Amino acid sequence: MPHWIVPFGAAAVVLAACATEPPESLGPLRYDAGGATRCSAMVPAYNKACGYRVVRHAGSAEIWLANIDHSRIRSVHYRVLSYADGKLTARDGSPVEVLRNGGELLVNVADHEFYRLPLQALSAH
Repeated sequence: MPHWIVPFGAAAVVLAACATEPPESLGPLRYDAGGATRCSAMVPAYNKACGYRVVRHAGSAEIWLANIDHSRIRSVHYRVLSYADGKLTARDGSPVEVLRNGGELLVNVADHEFYRLPLQALSAH
């Protein structure tokens, strides 16, 4: 029986395959890139680490970030951003501001969540 290993957070979650896919609350189990990036809540200090996963599509990508501001938005365990045509948008419609800084994007979501995303993770090149 196949297993999925989800390397998010302090411990890995192992799921036995079953008749249905795992819930979306676990984030994507199949992804093209992932790792940890600097993040912070309330101020752009980037003094924490947040796990992320990137699911690439033709000409676009979805970025799943462990939500640094989980205390404010308890039901949202992941911040999901869409990247297309050089622009980032939030799945839930939250305002997103982006500043390019060398090989990374400095992302501000709703003036509460701040992430540093490596540009190389967004594309296959």
